[in-house]
Amino acid sequence: MKFKQFLNYYTMNNRGEKVFFYILIIISMLSCNEKREKAFDYRQNMIYVEGEPLPIEQLIGRPYAITCMDSLLIYYDRYDGKLLSVFNLKSNHFVGRFVTEGQGPNDAFGMLYLLSYPQKDRLHIYQRAPGILRTLDIQDFRTHNTIPITSSPPTEMQRAKDFYIGMGIFDEGRFSVYDVKGELLYIDGNHPYDGKDMEPPKAFLIYQGPFCANPDKNYFVSACAFNDHISFYEVAKNEIIMLCEYGTNNSNVGYDTNGLILNDDCTINYTWAYGTASYCYMLFSGKTYADNRQRVVGGNYIIAFDWQGNYIKTLHTDFEIRSFCVDEANTYIYALAQREDGDIVIIKLKI
Repeated sequence: MKFKQFLNYYTMNNRGEKVFFYILIIISMLSCNEKREKAFDYRQNMIYVEGEPLPIEQLIGRPYAITCMDSLLIYYDRYDGKLLSVFNLKSNHFVGRFVTEGQGPNDAFGMLYLLSYPQKDRLHIYQRAPGILRTLDIQDFRTHNTIPITSSPPTEMQRAKDFYIGMGIFDEGRFSVYDVKGELLYIDGNHPYDGKDMEPPKAFLIYQGPFCANPDKNYFVSACAFNDHISFYEVAKNEIIMLCEYGTNNSNVGYDTNGLILNDDCTINYTWAYGTASYCYMLFSGKTYADNRQRVVGGNYIIAFDWQGNYIKTLHTDFEIRSFCVDEANTYIYALAQREDGDIVIIKLKI
């Protein structure tokens, strides 16, 4: 008997128990909501790890993003007209700097996002300013092909198995989904605020934060920098399905016509993310804006979840990490970290 038929049968033949039946349904719904929104304890399975600095002396720019492909460590380090630097992990030597800053067919400009999509001979990057997806041949880092994002180019881009996923300021929703040719399929998803809807620019700024995707399946995770909210999604052909979420919906920052208002008591939460086939890894700060030296980057905790939203473990590092990538095959994390003297180093962490 289907549920609707059962419901009609039950309420017609058990009128005296009808109220009790509805109470059970309400209790069940409340229990589900409580389970869905309960907080997880990131200190529950804490593992302390020590970072081992790599012998890389060529960090002379301002390194930002980092990824690893087989034996190559690739990081965005804008310096002297070049944008990418490459280090060979097997031979422990610096390979060189690649991708000239410019507008030629093999050049790039503006902020680059490195996409963790596992093609052994290709590096995927997203250029935010012109809205371009580009794949590079990692033999010489020349452009293999270019995909212009002409419809609703996002602020940031990730790659799942069958889709590109963007995050940006959209009137229709929070996330944009594109096919492998860069064609916009749809925009979906909501920002995690309570009460009256916000204007898209305000919602984007207040609930901004890192996100990452599963390169082998159509999952992604989004978290907030100024809020403890984190949500787990599956991407389907015509919609984005929320699988799980944690945290509250209340932001701890202000907003006016000039943008965000940060005060010393604001809490910095999630600041970086990296996705692999097995897990989503989130960098977490937990410090106040004052304790974090008026910065919205960095953290000493890397929290691992599976793609259904189950908490796995937390790595507590001795270095303050700015960004990182994960080499699950060799069980290492490579991270851009900041020493106490302020210098940036690349460290290796065992997972």
